[in-house]
Amino acid sequence: MTPVVFTQLLALLGASIGVIYLFHRLNLPSVLGYLSVGIFAGLMLDYTSLLQLQDMQVIAKFGVVFLLFSIGLQLPIRRLLAMKSAVFLLGGLQVVITTVVAWGIAALTPLSPTAAFVVGAAASLSSTAMISKTLADSKELNTPLGRSAFGAIIFQDMMVAPLLIIITALAETTGNESLWFNISLEMVKGAATLIFLYFIGHWILSPLFLAISKTRSSELFMLTALFTALAAANFTEMMGLSKELGAFLAGVLLSGTPYHHQVEADIRPFKDSLLGFFFISVGMMVDIHLLPIVWQQVTLVAFGLVVIKLILTTLICRGLRMHNRRDSLRIGILLAQGGEFSFVLIALASQIQILSPIDDQVLLMSFIFSMIISLLLIYSYDKLKKHFPEPNLATSSLTNNYNEELNGHVIICGFGRTGQQIAGILASEGFQYLAIDSDPTRVNQAALAGENIIYGDASRESILEATKLNLAKALVITFANKDAAAAITQHAHKTSPKINILVRTHNDDDYKKFMAIGATEVITRTSESSLLLGSHLLLLLGVPRYRVMRWSFDTHQNRYSMLRGFFQAGDSLHHHEDNDNERENLQSFFLPARSFAIGKTIAELNLNQYEVIITALRRNGIRSEDPPVETKLKENDIIVLYGRSNAIENAEVKLITGN
Repeated sequence: MTPVVFTQLLALLGASIGVIYLFHRLNLPSVLGYLSVGIFAGLMLDYTSLLQLQDMQVIAKFGVVFLLFSIGLQLPIRRLLAMKSAVFLLGGLQVVITTVVAWGIAALTPLSPTAAFVVGAAASLSSTAMISKTLADSKELNTPLGRSAFGAIIFQDMMVAPLLIIITALAETTGNESLWFNISLEMVKGAATLIFLYFIGHWILSPLFLAISKTRSSELFMLTALFTALAAANFTEMMGLSKELGAFLAGVLLSGTPYHHQVEADIRPFKDSLLGFFFISVGMMVDIHLLPIVWQQVTLVAFGLVVIKLILTTLICRGLRMHNRRDSLRIGILLAQGGEFSFVLIALASQIQILSPIDDQVLLMSFIFSMIISLLLIYSYDKLKKHFPEPNLATSSLTNNYNEELNGHVIICGFGRTGQQIAGILASEGFQYLAIDSDPTRVNQAALAGENIIYGDASRESILEATKLNLAKALVITFANKDAAAAITQHAHKTSPKINILVRTHNDDDYKKFMAIGATEVITRTSESSLLLGSHLLLLLGVPRYRVMRWSFDTHQNRYSMLRGFFQAGDSLHHHEDNDNERENLQSFFLPARSFAIGKTIAELNLNQYEVIITALRRNGIRSEDPPVETKLKENDIIVLYGRSNAIENAEVKLITGN
């Protein structure tokens, strides 16, 4: 690497820091920032300087390799096998249909039939790096939507080698027999590679990482992880397949071992940094000086590519009945752009003179701009999905799931882990229940399993009314959305004042809020955790089981009041926000000499008027819980007060001055 190239790399790195910081502040995708840096660099540097940056482009390709390796680490073989419908059905149909449609459209232009096929093949491929990064960042990779999108790009990656062979064979015009022979040979080679890597992973990788981990050397472990990813990538490239496919397979093989979390953590810094260089190198491939001449063709091809792929992929998903309309649209947007391997096909076609230099640049710029358009669509998805509302499935689901009248049932709002556990408890005791959930995939799977569930937003009155709320015995809210939970509580209490409403929240601060609007009981995560920890701790300390059970029973009977409230941290005592004044907590108060409260009973002080209670009293080093109301306070007593912060302040003034 020459000093000039090193200086240019340093400049690109510095520009990336500034641009990515700006994009982060604007809440824009970082990939778009890297592409912008690359395009700007291509504008500032001449063609000779760009040729000197081939070293950077070689380095940048490792970013995609490490990305696919890390993705593979999150997809064990059993999960990958479960994706076969997404890989072969969705992926296969998407590649074939998109290729045929784009080929047919390109054939209407002055391009030759062979060049038109190159356009169709390149159009069928999507950006593995962009889609994988988007799914990973949004934590959608392990969702049904994420598995379908990723399954489709796995098939696309598998088709790169056959497409390269087809393009080369078409250029050489060696005849159909040779073409089909080469394709069949490539398929056999790919299958042999997969089988070989599987046995390597099963018999070598797991024992190797076990031996390395016993050394307790993080440096050696990281080197082994890097070697594994690069060796697998190099092997598949030697076999005529893509490097990315080899890295992905290596990750899949390691995902079934206990070491995959540590491996992923070790390669993450390399993956994120090198992937940024990859997108910069893609942006630099644009000859921006040619854009004023061909901008009309570029705009037409870029927008046409995105629209056609979005529509076709969405229709394929809907036709296969794999997803609802929103998720199908999401997958269509994710796959709507051209990809890294599209550039490989275009470069090959240009090299063997299927495409002219001007056609090469038009396609190159069009595919890059399609990536930018797709990124903006992905970024705007939350706004777009509002125009694709899901149908109200409440009535149809009730009809399908119930053959008897609902009466005396329990309504479960939210059918996640907690909701499903509650449903199991109710079913074991013979109670009717009806669950509501807003995740269509979960609803479909649960309904197929025979669960009594409907799709819908439980905070909407029409959905609640469809559950025969007026005939229900109880309603349980299991999710953490406080606004939705409050809306459900208010409507349920208004419609059926006698219904028992149980609300699950994350902390104690919302207890009085929900009780005031109609909740029968509010269960907090902190209270239940404290109760379980306390019970187990008492048992381990040798406290008799009957006393532990009595303590637990008393706590439940008192609506968790024994656990509600806590001593604030130092920084919390200096906050003056409205929420802090409403938060209930514990406060220790030292009763100084000549205080008003000395010699008076707790009943006489009447701190209830401030909604403050004395939960404990410490005198002469001895602490007593819940002191009787006839207890007289003495000088130097330490009193534990429970209530809101501003109420406790008023109570302290009363204790000292009597006002």
